[in-house]
Amino acid sequence: MSDHTRSSDHQPTSVEMLDHAIDRRTLLRVGGLTVSLGAIVAACGGASLGSEGPGRIGVAAPPPTLGPSDVSDIVLLRTAQSLEYTALEVYDLAAATGSLTAEQRSLVDAMTADHRRHAAALSQLIVAAGGQPYTCANPWIMRRIVEPVAAALEGTDDVTRDLLNIAYAIETLAASTYQLFVGMLDDPQLRTAALEIGADEARHTAAVAIAIGGLGAALSPALFDQEVEPAPDGFPINYAVPSRFGEVRANDLTVGAESPEGGRFSVSIQTPAENSYVYEYMSC
Repeated sequence: MSDHTRSSDHQPTSVEMLDHAIDRRTLLRVGGLTVSLGAIVAACGGASLGSEGPGRIGVAAPPPTLGPSDVSDIVLLRTAQSLEYTALEVYDLAAATGSLTAEQRSLVDAMTADHRRHAAALSQLIVAAGGQPYTCANPWIMRRIVEPVAAALEGTDDVTRDLLNIAYAIETLAASTYQLFVGMLDDPQLRTAALEIGADEARHTAAVAIAIGGLGAALSPALFDQEVEPAPDGFPINYAVPSRFGEVRANDLTVGAESPEGGRFSVSIQTPAENSYVYEYMSC
């Protein structure tokens, strides 16, 4: 076969095709892009020009450095203490409305005295465990639950009803939290203390339920394997004994005036978790 024949049958290789595709104009474009990217990288700072940390835009303050977030006995006690002060904030709000009857006010005063006593007892336990007491309401619960609920009371059609339902929700939260923390605390003596305080909170819950619904709200149908229906007005029925066994459960709270669509403000209140614990680096 002649050289001429081999030349006419020759298929270009991938290298030859690449050489043909990258002409002078393409090289100029690529080269310009490379120079531009190089300038950007140099402007952002490299190993030879400054910090190797990520770049920042603007003049915002640097984010705070958080402390350790171990869930210790002290953290659990401080969280429980914050709930006692949260209850005190709620009952101050209730008293300021002037909407409670003398009997209801007497109940709130008794529960307030208990919460102050619990908060003081928790301070002693926290100090004995080597921690600092937390003598403020729980910031997460105040911001996410109490403040929106208080705002929903504006224009309500029955402030007394709402205040009693709020009290039931707060006491249920406290009772469920102590029950939860009993299984989380390492120190057996602290477990005993949590049980004693939690029993008080459970009694508060029962007393508020009776104040709302009378003796008809003493026992939930769930105790008899029956379905629990909401009240005809759409509000959850609060029972003194809501279940056969003590449960760590969420509590649905409904308050406020009815909207044009027929709904009311509602929130599900759950026991504290990692995002609402009062860690040792936190202060009031």
